[in-house]
Amino acid sequence: MEAEKHEGWDRVGQGLSLLCLVHCLATPVVLGLLPSLGFLLHNELVHLVLAVVVVGVSLVAFGNGFRRHRRAMVPLLGALGVLGLLFATLVLEPRSELMGTLGTVVASIVLVVAHTMNRGGLRVTPHAA
Repeated sequence: MEAEKHEGWDRVGQGLSLLCLVHCLATPVVLGLLPSLGFLLHNELVHLVLAVVVVGVSLVAFGNGFRRHRRAMVPLLGALGVLGLLFATLVLEPRSELMGTLGTVVASIVLVVAHTMNRGGLRVTPHAA
């Protein structure tokens, strides 16, 4: 039961990372097809809100996971994904939309992998939190 509680944060993290991935891949398509929705998808406030949520969920998920499974690679990979998202959003995106999108896609994939590894560690490791 305890592992399921911790896994919930990874599910949220995976969902947010996938949402971010879909957002980044859909933005150019939607911008081309539906200009009126482009403002909603390409709004800087949307990026900042998503970044804050991703950072918060990742801190909780990877912190709780590490306390249970003690696999240092998992939170390190998660931190790499979070830092990659922040770098892509705050540094690359203002300079080049294409580079920002590519950076965000790669970082989102890294986060999905990290959350998947975290969930796997929670299932296998019986350490108490």
